Amino acid sequence: MPRTASTSAPRDPLEIGRVIGDVLDPFNRSVNLRVSYNNRIVTTGGEFRPSQVDSQPRVEVGGDDLRTFYTLVMVDPDAPSPSNPHLREYLHWLVTDIPGTTGATFGQEVVCYESPRPSQGIHRFVFVLFQQLGRQTVYAPGWRPNFITRDFAELYNLGLPVAAVYFNCQREGGCGGRRVIGDVVDAIDSPVTLNIIYNNEIFTAGGEFLPSQVVSQPRVEVGGHLGTFYTLVIVNPDAPSPRNPSLKEYMHWLVTDIPGNSEASLGQEVVPYESPQPSIGIHRMVFVLLQQRGQQTVYPPGWRQNFNTRDFAEVYDLTPVAAVYFNCRREGDLGGSKL
Repeated sequence: MPRTASTSAPRDPLEIGRVIGDVLDPFNRSVNLRVSYNNRIVTTGGEFRPSQVDSQPRVEVGGDDLRTFYTLVMVDPDAPSPSNPHLREYLHWLVTDIPGTTGATFGQEVVCYESPRPSQGIHRFVFVLFQQLGRQTVYAPGWRPNFITRDFAELYNLGLPVAAVYFNCQREGGCGGRRVIGDVVDAIDSPVTLNIIYNNEIFTAGGEFLPSQVVSQPRVEVGGHLGTFYTLVIVNPDAPSPRNPSLKEYMHWLVTDIPGNSEASLGQEVVPYESPQPSIGIHRMVFVLLQQRGQQTVYPPGWRQNFNTRDFAEVYDLTPVAAVYFNCRREGDLGGSKL
């Protein structure tokens, strides 16, 4: 099925994640940049645990000429915490003179790789690639904190970036963490496609929307097979705040009897959509798709708060087959790990 009926261009994930703005000015991508940790490719807005990024990644640089050289910068704009990033940007790696069509290992390491160790909140770790005018000598800064990518690029006449990518990372087992598997549902063995679209924009797991962007109920596309029916639940496991989720889980939407390979609009709405309005901290809004054994009657719970997805699935004999979430915070909050 088509992923969207949009007639407008999708928003840049770097803009959604405020990498454009917090770290970089708008730019046009012109060179391929591939970053991978232990054979897992970094996709913009994806999430890695600190234990997964302990060793320096493999970085492959595109281009079409070995005589063209590039500089790679890796920074954390959320240090020491997203709500108070007074060390922005913290420099984690700096490599220069990387020949085109090769990788970072062929360049000159000016500042050695320091693995991410976020202590509070979700941090963005941003890889930025610049094209040099030629080989040049770059001096290591005196310290890693308060590095400014824009100023660095101006100092060495690097111009705008030619590529950038970032991932989210937080302390292992951190309070109010971004875990969905474990906090809301158990591991999913046989996943079914689940696409969530707000205003013609498909969101990726771990991305971020502002409350004003999710006022209206989304379009939800469900994979699976004709003749199979699904239930969709949206819950907030961080209500009323990530540090004190005493209302976990708060239910935002419940739709049943969704035919496979169709949309949620073709199902039965049991609990109407309530738009997210988080007041404190970053909240996860989790969409869970559960496979039914057949069409069935599901009764609305007496209240939205303290809903439990696992208990609900057990009562109605449902099996989780997909889950995806986005982050949401009160409009105007400082800092934060955006997409």
